[in-house]
Order: sequence, then C-alpha cells, then structure tokens
Amino acid sequence: DVIKGEDLVEVVLEKLRDLPQISYRKDKGARFVVTREGEAKPAQIFMSFQKKITDISQIQEAWDKGLLLQPQETGGEESFFSGYKFDERKRATVEFRKLEYPGEVIVTRRWRAEYGENVTNDLHFRIVILTGPESIDVKEIKDFRIGVCVPSSLTEAARDAARDYLALSQMEEAYRDKTGSEAEQIRSWLTSKRPEVIRDLLRKQLGIYRNGTIITAHQPGIVEKNAFLL
Repeated sequence: DVIKGEDLVEVVLEKLRDLPQISYRKDKGARFVVTREGEAKPAQIFMSFQKKITDISQIQEAWDKGLLLQPQETGGEESFFSGYKFDERKRATVEFRKLEYPGEVIVTRRWRAEYGENVTNDLHFRIVILTGPESIDVKEIKDFRIGVCVPSSLTEAARDAARDYLALSQMEEAYRDKTGSEAEQIRSWLTSKRPEVIRDLLRKQLGIYRNGTIITAHQPGIVEKNAFLL
C-alpha cells in the first residue's frame, strides 16, 4: 500500500509508544520510565493475543466485520461499507444525464442464486458486493443490470490488519471487567491503541476491491480500479 511520509512518521511514533519503557498521555506527552520485572506490559500481552490467532476463518470474519464498522466504533472514520448490514437490500440512486435511476446494493459474505434473479419493480440495477473471493457462475446472473463485485484475496498486510483488530477486540473483552492497577493500565493502553488499529484496517479495504473483479451477464469492459476510485 502507498503510504505518505507523514503517515510513516506516525507509524514509527505509534510503535515507540508500544514500548514498555515509554509512558504516553495526550495531556502530558511521552516520557521514559523504568520498567521493573513483574509490571504489566500491554504491548507484549497484545502480541500474545496476536500469536494465538491462526485460524484463517477467524481472520476473514474479523475482516468482514471491519468492512461494516460504524463511525461510533471507529472514532468518527467510515469503513468501506459503513451504514450497510449483511444481506440487506439497501436502496441506492445513481444520477446520469440529470436523470435518477433507483437500484439496490447488497453486501454479503456468500453469493446466493437469488441475487442473480431479474431486477424487478421500479429498480434499474442491483449491485452485489462480496466480502471475500468466490467463484461465480455467470449463468446465475440472469439480468444484464446486475453487477457482482468480487474482491481479491487478502494480502498479507490486510490479514495482519484484520488479525490486529481481532486481537484488540479479544483483549478488550478479556480486561473489560478486571480490577486493579494493572488492568487499568492495560485498558488505558487499549484506548490509545484502538485508533491505530482501526486506521490501519480501514486503509487496507479499498485496495482489496480495486484489485478484484466485477462480473456481469454480458461482461462489459469495466476497469475495476476506476470503479472503486474515491
């Protein structure tokens, strides 16, 4: 993924903040601290959660969930399909030459034959967006006004981002109700870590779709990278 210079600096600073020898607070900035044996080391605990996540299906599930994250879950940022729900037929309108054409958009984990049935009623199109790569039989697409967006396989960087998000969620759940200074320190670290993890996950979403394919009944010449330009 293309990363700007200022983003690289931010990444380095965030990695430094993870070190147990550095204490960071927004109101007081960063300072070096002496870490004694036995003290909580949130970054190391986070890494232990990461290492336990090896199931590809778990990582894919975390990726899928990340695609639908709402602004209240991300600190104000929008995920790629924020506002959608899986398998919900959501109305959408496209304007072309000053005319509006209503249609529907469906975000789904799995292709269903029913999504390829003819577009009916007052609709002019149907866009079906899969969350993972899947082989689609073109014969199941019975209307040339249906487009199926199939993403590419997750890159190593995208899998790492999804794994980090899952590890963060699991760690937050594990320490949600624990008491004591160590638990408080870990929860504070998680609060500051969450924006970094979410931001990294959202940055990976666009590339997976731009490198995917768009399938229709008549296979028109669609350039996927242009279709997903933002």
